[in-house]
Amino acid sequence: MWISNWDTTRERQNLLRASVSAILRCCVLRWPDAPSGPWSGRHVWQPPPDLPNSPEDRNRALEFERNRIAVVMIRLARFGARKQPYYRVVVIEKDRARNGRSIEVVGTYNPRTNPASVDLKYERISYWQGVGAQLSPIVAKLVKKFPAAAPVAETTAA
Repeated sequence: MWISNWDTTRERQNLLRASVSAILRCCVLRWPDAPSGPWSGRHVWQPPPDLPNSPEDRNRALEFERNRIAVVMIRLARFGARKQPYYRVVVIEKDRARNGRSIEVVGTYNPRTNPASVDLKYERISYWQGVGAQLSPIVAKLVKKFPAAAPVAETTAA
C-alpha cells in the first residue's frame, strides 16, 4: 500500500517537473547581470538530489519505516454513535490518529452508564507499562480510580 502511494506521489512529481520545465522553456528568466542572447537566462529545473529514484532507495525508505522506534501510548479511542460516546482503552503509537490502527485493546470505558462502567485488563496494562508505554492523563485517572481487585486469599477451615 505504501509503495502505491509512493508511486502516485512520484507521478505527481514527474507531472510537476514537466509543467515547470515547459513554463521555464517558454519564459525567459533574466537576471540583471545575465548576458544577452537567445538562450541567456534560461534555466531548466532540476529535481532535488535527495528524491528516491531507484528501487534500492525505495527499499531503504521502507526499511527505515520498519525499524523506526515508536513511542507507545495507552489512551482512549472513541467509538459509538453521535452524542453516545463509548471508548476503548487501546495501546497505540503516539503519532497515530485517535481512532487509528491500535496494537492491542486493553479495556473499555462507557461514561454513559450510571455509574460509568470501566473494564480494564490490568495485567496487559502493567505489561505495556513495563515495556515503556506511557499512559494518557485520562487513562491514568481511570486506572487510579478503578484499581485492580486484589486476589481473595482462600481460608481453609480445619
